Amino acid sequence: MNSEEQERTKRYYAFLGVGGLIVLVVVILFFSKVGKGTLTVNEKGFTVTIDRPLIEQVQTKPQELTTESKKVRYSTGSIADSVVRQFERQVGEPLQPDRFVGKNLVDKRAGFVLASKMPRQWSISHDVAGYADMQRNMVELNSAGGATVKVSRMPSSVVRGCMSAKCVVDYVLNILTTTGETVQDPHVSVDETSKTAMIQYRNLESQEESIIKLVLSDEYWYQVSTRYNVTTSTADAQTDAAAMVASFAVIN
Repeated sequence: MNSEEQERTKRYYAFLGVGGLIVLVVVILFFSKVGKGTLTVNEKGFTVTIDRPLIEQVQTKPQELTTESKKVRYSTGSIADSVVRQFERQVGEPLQPDRFVGKNLVDKRAGFVLASKMPRQWSISHDVAGYADMQRNMVELNSAGGATVKVSRMPSSVVRGCMSAKCVVDYVLNILTTTGETVQDPHVSVDETSKTAMIQYRNLESQEESIIKLVLSDEYWYQVSTRYNVTTSTADAQTDAAAMVASFAVIN
């Protein structure tokens, strides 16, 4: 491997966070002020409920990732900025990337939304440096049930000449192999129309399962990923972690 390839691997290795030391900054947060309610989005002509994932309510077309044991439905659409602004006005206070509003976690600066069916089981660490440094996560969520969800992004120029979801999937799988991750027969689903891809694989040595979602938006490739041990993590943590990754959507 030449020096350029080594540097590329190092950068993307950090981006994926594979095998790295996870620094857990546990901040127990919950949103008690708003649990239920509705807001009317006049320009869209529909009503959004606060206690449901936003991406489920804007009628985007889902796709499906099939593995040996399950099928994971994932979103391929985006959330309109007007919906987020209306949502924030109804809440009555600024949306924060370190806390859920109902079932939704919204980071306006980074430009994404994700959702949890059980938000109170997650502690959240938010790192402002992650907006500019692709070797850091913008948001990291940890469950007492033994699952971790991380959100990061990198400039699309890092993967030079690679602007299709299939190309980036191939790049990711190659880097995983290069960095020593044991990836056997990964499951992949690609939606080129929305530049969205899902990858699921299990490390046969550690028995850890990983699910990665990649989304291209403007000049960034966004990544949201989860990792958990299939034998020791709770069923609730595994299910919700996978659903959070699948729900990830960018704001446009």
